[in-house]
Amino acid sequence: MARRKIVLVIVEGPSDADSLELYFSKFFDSNTVHMKIMYGDITSKRGINQSNIKARLGNEIKVYAENNHFKAADVQQIIHLVDTDGAFVDDSVIIEDETKDKFVYTLQSVIVPNRQVAIERNEHKRENLNALTSVMWNNIPYKIYYMSCNLDHVLHDKPNATDEEKKANSLDFTERYYDDINAFIKFISESTFSQCTGYKESWDYIKQDKHSLERNSNLGLCFV
Repeated sequence: MARRKIVLVIVEGPSDADSLELYFSKFFDSNTVHMKIMYGDITSKRGINQSNIKARLGNEIKVYAENNHFKAADVQQIIHLVDTDGAFVDDSVIIEDETKDKFVYTLQSVIVPNRQVAIERNEHKRENLNALTSVMWNNIPYKIYYMSCNLDHVLHDKPNATDEEKKANSLDFTERYYDDINAFIKFISESTFSQCTGYKESWDYIKQDKHSLERNSNLGLCFV
């Protein structure tokens, strides 16, 4: 009997894994799905830039593989899921409000406690996202997919969810399509937010205008 291949799914946080692991596992049922939680956004992390992000992410994958006792030859593909966080919008829609203690996202603007910090964050994140291309770690097929402006925005239409709301949302989403993977695939692939005409086209779209603030995702392309 052939050994089951591994589909490695990289996500930013636990709520991403809680919301989606079931559906990845059901869709890739002839393989073993591993969810690698980054506990943060590698594309906006300090010290990581367009010249080293591939190596840094590759090292994260290598360490995870070693800790879980598999090799590059065992991996069929790597799926990397990120939030856009409005990174591609023009600086003019970034609004400073010192009373805020975190970024607040609307469809038209990002309200932030420090405008210059936000501008620099966006530039940094854009450069790193642009550097992540189609091959990663020993030539294993790798693709990066987006939730815009974040996962809770796409799955629940709540871009500014609290940690408590994220936990509740994850449970709700897991239960919603628990017994119907086809309904999940239709939701993620055919909703008004689904950008699934093509991989390059979906990235071209999200980089334009205010689309990286709006409710958009190309994750449905994973399930074609």
